[in-house]
Amino acid sequence: SLMIGGDVFLHETIPFVYPGWVNGNDLDHEKASHTRFQLLDRLASEKTILCATHLPSPGIGTVEKRGTAWRYLPLG
Repeated sequence: SLMIGGDVFLHETIPFVYPGWVNGNDLDHEKASHTRFQLLDRLASEKTILCATHLPSPGIGTVEKRGTAWRYLPLG
């Protein structure tokens, strides 16, 4: 499976380690935070490939759970 993440993840580290942090693009802070947690859990548990604009080249990779945080692993 492949998920197009668009602008959900605006940085390669921060939203994976601190998905509850609010950023300036979050119009509904609670919903945005909750959505990031859900997406990260889903990406890691289903081993879904993530494609997102603001991630390091090639902008496509996987997500793994690390304790209470997640980690983005670029493909290639």
